[in-house]
Formats: sequence, C-alpha cells, structure tokens
Amino acid sequence: MATRHILTPDSRSSFVPYIDVLLEEKVLVGTGITCREVLRPLGYSVVADLIHHVRGELDLPQLSKVVQVFSSNLNDPSFTGAIHTMCAKLLNTIIESISGKDDKAETAKQMRGIYVTCIEKMAAFIEAYDRIKAFQVYEAKGKGKAKEVEVDGDVDMEGAKPEEEDATSLDRQTYGWREIEQAMPIHAVAYAEESLELFCKEGRYLYKTLLHLFRTLLSRAKDDGSELRAPDGELLGMFFEHNLRALIIFEGVRDPREAKEAIELFSQILLALDPHEFAEIWTTRMDFFVELAAQNMHVFSVIQVLITHQDVSHQLVGILLKYLMDRLGDIGSQNKHRAHLTLRLFKMSFLAINSYIDKNEAVLVPHLQKLIMGSFTHAAKAADPTTYYHILRALFRSIGGGRFEALYKEVLPILQEMLDTLAYLLKHATEESQKDLFTELTLTVPVRLTNLLPHLQYLMAPLVHALKGGHELVSQGLRTLELCIDNLTADFLDPNLGPVLRDLMSGLNKLLKSVPANRAHSHNAIKILGKLGGRNRRFEEVEYQLDYRTPLNELSASLTIEGKTEKLQLEPLVDTATRVIKEGKIPYIEDAVKVLQSAVLSMLAEVSRVVEICASS
Repeated sequence: MATRHILTPDSRSSFVPYIDVLLEEKVLVGTGITCREVLRPLGYSVVADLIHHVRGELDLPQLSKVVQVFSSNLNDPSFTGAIHTMCAKLLNTIIESISGKDDKAETAKQMRGIYVTCIEKMAAFIEAYDRIKAFQVYEAKGKGKAKEVEVDGDVDMEGAKPEEEDATSLDRQTYGWREIEQAMPIHAVAYAEESLELFCKEGRYLYKTLLHLFRTLLSRAKDDGSELRAPDGELLGMFFEHNLRALIIFEGVRDPREAKEAIELFSQILLALDPHEFAEIWTTRMDFFVELAAQNMHVFSVIQVLITHQDVSHQLVGILLKYLMDRLGDIGSQNKHRAHLTLRLFKMSFLAINSYIDKNEAVLVPHLQKLIMGSFTHAAKAADPTTYYHILRALFRSIGGGRFEALYKEVLPILQEMLDTLAYLLKHATEESQKDLFTELTLTVPVRLTNLLPHLQYLMAPLVHALKGGHELVSQGLRTLELCIDNLTADFLDPNLGPVLRDLMSGLNKLLKSVPANRAHSHNAIKILGKLGGRNRRFEEVEYQLDYRTPLNELSASLTIEGKTEKLQLEPLVDTATRVIKEGKIPYIEDAVKVLQSAVLSMLAEVSRVVEICASS
C-alpha cells in the first residue's frame, strides 16, 4: 500500500531501473505463506499499474520479463478472473512498446509468446467452465442417486447400472476435484469456490479482453510488415476453435447486447485475416463449427455476421455450399433440430447470393443442377422429405426476380424433368400443406417466362390451387396469372387456360369480397378480370360439371317440442304418403295428401330462401 502511494506521476520514472526486481515474487510479497496467499493479487496490481504508465521507457529485456511474468499470471488458476483480466489488459497495452523496438527477432518471439498465452488461456477457461458445469450437474442429480460403499478402501457404486458406470465415475472425479481444490492451504484454484453464474459473469469480461488482445496483436503484425508475422494456420485454428467453444458463457444472458458485442469483435478478428488464412480456417473446421452451432445459437451468429460482409462473403458461401452439397444425401436422416440448422445454413447462403450477385452468383452455378435434382432424388428415399422441399423453396425465392442470368441458364437443361416431377408430386400429394408447397415450387421455377412458354400447361393446375390457398400462395398465383395475361397473346394463352378456365374464374370470383377479406387480393382479382376483357365469360362455353342431388334427400321441417327445435326429415313421410295413395288405402289417403301438400310448401320455401341468398350476394 505504501508503494502504491509513492507511485506518483513524478516518481514513477525512478522505479524503471528496478522493474526486474519488482517482478521477482519473493521481493514483491515475501516468502511467508500468509503473505503470498493474501498479498500476491495486490502486489501484482500495483506493479501492473506502474508498468502501464512507464511502458514507453522500458527496454526490450524488461518488456520480455513483463510478458513472461504476466503471461504466467494470466494462466495461474489461483488468481481470480479480475486479476486475469488485469493481466490481459496489461499485455494489450505493452504490445505497441514491444513492436517499436529494433530487435525484430526478439520482438517477434515475444509477440508469438503472447499469441500462445492468449490461446492457452482460452483453452484453460473452457476447461474450467466444463468442470464447474459438470459439478453443477452432479449436485443437481444428488449424491445419493447411487449409494457409495467403501469396500477394502475402494469405492463401489452399488446400484449403478453398467452403462452408467463411466458417467458416475466422471461425476465422482469432478466432485473430488472440487473437494481437493477447496482443501488446499495455499494457491487453491480460485474458481473452485465460484458458482457457474459468477464464473460466467467474470468470464464474459475476460473473454472480450482476450479478443481485444488478439485483435491488437494481428493489427500490429500487419502494420509492421512481414518481420512480425501473424500466427500460423495451426495457432489461428486453435484460436478459432477455443473462441467458438467459449461463446457458451453467453448462454442464457438476458441482455443480448453482451453476446452481440463479443460476436462482432470475434468476427472483426476473422475479417482481419488474410484470404488464404480465412479460407483455411473455415475449410478445415466447418464440420467442427456446424456441430457446435447445433448446440449453441451464438456460434451460428458468427457465420451470420461474416457472410453478410462483402469482402469475405463469396469465400464463405463457396466453402459453406461445398460442405452442404457433400452432405446433401444425409439431410433426410437428420433429426429435426439438425435438419432445421441445415435449412438455415442453406437459406443464409442463398440470401448472401442475393445480396452480392456479382461475386456470389458464380459460386452457386456449379452446384445448382445437383442441388435441385439431387433434392428430388434424395427426398423420394427419405423418411421425412420436407427439408429437401423447403431448401428448394428457399432457393427459388432467393434467385427469382430475373437478375440471375447464369443460374437461369443452368436450370434450362433440367426444366422439363423438374416440371414433370413437380406435377407428379402435386397430383399425388395427400396433405394440403404438401400441395401448397409443390404449387409454390411450380409457380416460382427460376427461369424467364419465355423459357416457360413450351411448358405453360404445367402452370395451369397449380394456378387453380394457388387461388384457394393461403395469403402468400394467393398472392403468388395472382402475380403469375397477371404476368401471363400481360405478356402473352390471347391466341396463345386461351387454349392453355381452357381446361381450367371455369375453376380459375371461380377462384377469382371468390376473392371478390369486401373487408374484412383481403383488400389487395380483391383489387388484384378485379384488375385481372378487367385485363381479360370479357374473355373471363368464355367459361360458359365449357361443359358444366355439376353435382346433381335430389332436393328430397335434404328436405326437412322444423318442429318445436317443449321449447326445443329439432329437424324432422320429410323423405320417409313423403315415401309413405306416396305409397298410401298408390295402394288406395282409403282411411289414410286424406292424411297422405296433407303430408304431400306440407312437403311441397316446405320445398318451395327452401327454394325461395336460396333465391334470396343468391340475389343478395
């Protein structure tokens, strides 16, 4: 404490010749057990504050000593997270002083040492998290789940099933680690006493500090040229893996800004890498990334941020598409969670292609035919083919709109086969959701209208179904129909519309409803009917397809008995009355005639009601 008060701005320079002495732990805090236990954190805090202010006056050997001591402290588990963060901050502040020295060989050595320290700390940090997490799970289970019985000095897990032995042994080891560390008289592991929540709270701050440190290292290496080389591919790969795993500490954090800040910082570091380094990391570790992304949503956010960045988007889309295409046949056997992740990765790639067409369109071209036809082939064999069709829907939606000439050319050779397949699927679909999906795929096939002209008949049945579907499907059907009417002559379009004209007009007329029905659909339907210019009434020339039913089968009369109204079916009464009159049963003829009169009056009343409804509509 006295030293801290002495370290005023005027006196700090006087301590510079003695930095090496102060960095000796025996000098700094003494040799007593209690002193070392209590004073080490405070002592190193005082020295760190001094070095921070005089770092520009230190020579390279002194700076090397600082790197050695505080790198060791950064990985010393007896220090708390706050001290580790302080060590990382100090290493970050002295990088500029180190890189400015003339001895470039020694400078490069020290910089690499800080790289390694940063990566080792991240690995140790994750290991500590796993230990505390495992202990928390162990405590939650309760120690009495399997009775521990000492037999000849050994512990036998009585009642534990054979398949649980390994897990039980691991739990016991985890619990034993905690007990051992807590019982140590000095230099116990600091986080042995911490809860997982507290560890993660301190860890999030340390994690971001380490990212800042690594970014400073990369930035300084680039500014100083080749003499201070950036980490090699192996170190960068380890950094990538450990940082992705460390994102688990943001799980369950209420404020999303914390995770977002860390992910953006991590992404900036990856963006600072050379293109070949960036490609090497993602190519060799894409499998690792996907496995981790399936467990932690924050990991997935990393690729979301990067793939939207113009400088690396084409690289990442190419790597991601190759990875996904190599595993296209496995999608049908994935569980729902993993299949959903795969679909998200495909969607993300397609959106990136839409965002940067100039660079990214060429990346998709070599995969397009295999993706489309391969999806149909694998879907036919899969237990749940839905994911394949959703991938195609995402693809068709993303590359529609007439801006992808190279992709449209790739579709032309497979257009006929694709339309045949979709027509077959639509015809044999049993669920309404499947029909909607195949209808949308047919109407959004990624080619220009001129290329669809020889295959226009394939669009007719989907158009009819689209007008009966949900909001999006109706909108798609109306757009497609209007596009055909605007761009095709009546002589060409009408023969194709003929077989479905009545159903098509019926679908359009059902859309002509006032609010609260969809106003946009009503307006578009009226516009289309107007553009047909009277051709919409040609359905009168089409043969009627009516469902004839005998009115007598549905004829009934209302009867109120004791306040309850019931429907009385008249058909049995009419049949009986008719038979009585034909057989000439004198006592009942008068009653039979009255029954028939009442039935006729009821029938006329029903007809009158139907006419009124039709007139009002």
